Amino acid sequence: MFAGMIRDLQEGRLPASGELRSRLAAAVVKKMGVLRQPPACWSGDTKINPPSAHMLWAALLLEDAEQLQIVWGLLLEEQASRAASLPVKTAQLLFAEQAEAFLAVAGGEDGGGVCEILEARVATGRIILGLDRQHESSL
Repeated sequence: MFAGMIRDLQEGRLPASGELRSRLAAAVVKKMGVLRQPPACWSGDTKINPPSAHMLWAALLLEDAEQLQIVWGLLLEEQASRAASLPVKTAQLLFAEQAEAFLAVAGGEDGGGVCEILEARVATGRIILGLDRQHESSL
């Protein structure tokens, strides 16, 4: 669902927000449906069960506070559902891991100005989700 977004970021471009917004809206509906099922029934097909990380990246790119909060809630719900088989992570650690992966997609220093934009959007996302204060106190 988000292959175009990832390709654009890897090529040092920001994806078109209109298409990204509609893809994110569809992905949220799909993810909500998947999460209603037991984890053993979750599809591995990314067209049916879009990766939460990609949804988070799209919400960060769009700087849409409402969508970011919805996607973050879905990501946390997914993590909690998998807690029996995976170690439980703090929200701050989970966001830091997702942000690091998001920034890595842009190609590091080759991404030029896009990297700076993405770093700013990650910082904004941290504020929207209320994770900025937790991060500062844990350093």
